[in-house]
Amino acid sequence: MGAGIAVGPVFSALLIKVAAWPMAYWVIAVLAVLLTLWAALGLEESRSEHPRGLDIAGVITLGSGLALLVAALTESRQGWAQPKVLVFLALGLVLLIAFVLVERTVAEPMLELELLRRPAFLAATVGAVMIGVAVIGFMTYVPAAVQRVLGLGPLAGAGILGIWSGLSFVVAPQARRLIGVVGARYQVAGGLALCGVGELALVGITEWSSWWWMVPGLALAGLGSGFANAALAGLAVRSVPPHRVAMGSGANNTARYVGSSLGIALIAAVLSLAPAGQESSREFAVGMTYAALVSAVLSLLGAVVVALCRQREYTGTPSRPTAEPLGGSS
Repeated sequence: MGAGIAVGPVFSALLIKVAAWPMAYWVIAVLAVLLTLWAALGLEESRSEHPRGLDIAGVITLGSGLALLVAALTESRQGWAQPKVLVFLALGLVLLIAFVLVERTVAEPMLELELLRRPAFLAATVGAVMIGVAVIGFMTYVPAAVQRVLGLGPLAGAGILGIWSGLSFVVAPQARRLIGVVGARYQVAGGLALCGVGELALVGITEWSSWWWMVPGLALAGLGSGFANAALAGLAVRSVPPHRVAMGSGANNTARYVGSSLGIALIAAVLSLAPAGQESSREFAVGMTYAALVSAVLSLLGAVVVALCRQREYTGTPSRPTAEPLGGSS
């Protein structure tokens, strides 16, 4: 994932030099189809002896509720008092409440809400959401800031973002060795804290800043992302009973990507709070300062919450037949 975040902007920046920017989406779509075919033909499917049914009601209520919340955040850039924003927000909250009610009543829920009572599972879920909201959401706008505030090109913006994503990619495989020393929960909390400090270091960018000024903050955030990512999936899997590891892994991946979607929309809404909006480089710079502050506060808050979740990893054996494949995508 870290490699994809590092390569993606560079790939897109190079592609728009020879084709129109929508071509990037077509290329990604073709690659996705090829990957799907390769997976279907080359990977062996694992199936449980006692397969679970598909929770259609859970999928619809959760997916629709989150989509409406993202829509509300996105449209709020033109003002929170708009009728459509209020409608999206209200419907989204209603559907998420419905999701909770559905998961408590169906025989085979998509997510067993009782797992949230496990401190380690809660820590993994909060950590994944905060990485998405407070780190990935903010970093998504770094290339735009490099172009609009510093006046550099798309390729330069992608390269500067690579300081964060590249370090995260390099650090994560090595950081997993720390889990046995400091514990997965504290590693996630420490990673989020580093991200928060790095984002604070990015406060105050102006049109007169040099791109070198951004390096320390991006490097700290990259180290923090690598530390946190190395521990998140394993913490999620170890925090649930053995017959629920697929659910634990799936919930963690979902939390990370839902957090990313909400984070991107949230930062867009924060940028719109800058004086006169985002029309000039100066206003965009002010908006990025607001965004860095908000992201830093959320990262540090997430670190505190994760650290306070007393870890209790599951070490017992299943008390009933396996209901899911044991090999979730951790």
